[in-house]
Amino acid sequence: MPFDLIVVEEPAKVRIKIYGQKTSETMDLIWKQIVGESQRSAAKPVLVEDYMEGSISPAHFFQIERMVRNMGLPRSFRVSVADLRITKGYDDDRFGETVAHNLGWYQIRVFPTLEEAEAWLDQKAASPDIGHPPAPPPKERLRAG
Repeated sequence: MPFDLIVVEEPAKVRIKIYGQKTSETMDLIWKQIVGESQRSAAKPVLVEDYMEGSISPAHFFQIERMVRNMGLPRSFRVSVADLRITKGYDDDRFGETVAHNLGWYQIRVFPTLEEAEAWLDQKAASPDIGHPPAPPPKERLRAG
C-alpha cells in the first residue's frame, strides 16, 4: 500500500501530486489529506495530479464521497483532478466524478491533461453550474379543453 503524496502550496491553489498503487485504502488516506489541506489552506481550491496505477471498485467511489461529506468538506469546495496515469484509468476517475455530481458535489472535475485541469480550476468566477449540464427546460402541460 505504499504511495507518495507531495503538497505544494501556491498563491491561488494547493497542488497535490500522488504516486504509487491506487487501492481503496490509499485513496481513503489521500482524500483525508485533501480534506485536511482544504481546512489548512483557507479553502483554496485543490489541483490533484494523479500518477497512481491501478483502480478502485466503483462502489468505493460512493464510500469516498460519503467520507469527505462526513468530514465536513463543503460542496462549494473546488477540486480538479488531472488523471495522468500511463495505463487506462481516466474512465474510472470520470465515474467517480459522476458519483460526486449525482450526490450534489458539482465543483469536482476530472481531466485527461494537466492543462485542462488547471484551466478549469483557475477560472476566476466559481459558478455552481460549472461542471454539470444545465437543467432541462420545464415540460409543457396539456390542458383538457
